[in-house]
Amino acid sequence: MAKAMVDMAYDEADGRDAFEAAKTVGERYGIEVEVLVEHGPGGGWPEVALHGTRLQLESVLRAAWGMDDAQLEEEVDWED
Repeated sequence: MAKAMVDMAYDEADGRDAFEAAKTVGERYGIEVEVLVEHGPGGGWPEVALHGTRLQLESVLRAAWGMDDAQLEEEVDWED
């Protein structure tokens, strides 16, 4: 099981809080999303930990966060 810690930018206008948005991402991609800090240091976006296989998490970060290989290595705190 791998863990990736990232900021979770989401559209505040839709009325969802960090916990609801995290639950939606988790359900959509079949991973566990844990809110670490509701108002994080990255522009106030929640800081979250994604839990799953490394392959699942890389896939989610590419699809939902739009990350490329360089960003996966530079912007994500990984724990394997």
